[in-house]
Amino acid sequence: TANVVHLLLQHRAQQDQRVLKQEEALRRVQFDLNVARSNQARLKQVLLKREEECKTLELKHNRLIEKSRTERETLTAERNKAVSDKTNMCHRDTQRQHMMRKLEAERDRLQEKVKSLIDARDKQPHHPRVVAPPIHARAASAGGGVRC
Repeated sequence: TANVVHLLLQHRAQQDQRVLKQEEALRRVQFDLNVARSNQARLKQVLLKREEECKTLELKHNRLIEKSRTERETLTAERNKAVSDKTNMCHRDTQRQHMMRKLEAERDRLQEKVKSLIDARDKQPHHPRVVAPPIHARAASAGGGVRC
């Protein structure tokens, strides 16, 4: 019986040792679980923060895309206006050059006519020239006054 009691006590000591090991393992698992939960909460906060940052960056990105599109459209409109203005200036310059050639030709024609009239006058016998009074003087002498 002493042998049985000794075996029972030894068995009981082994069981107590296993229980202590299991309790220690349980405490480690609970500690690890608490650490994991703490890490999970921290990571969840980090995730939420990153998601907000992503939303903010996406909004900023969309605003920049819109601004870029608006600036591109403005530049295109300005370029088109500049091209149109240049075309109009070239057209007006062409018209001006044409008008200048036409006026120069008219001037040359009139100069030739004046020259031919002077030549014709110089070939005629010389008569004293009668100068008519200015039109205002004629109108005033007629009593009509000056009209506009």
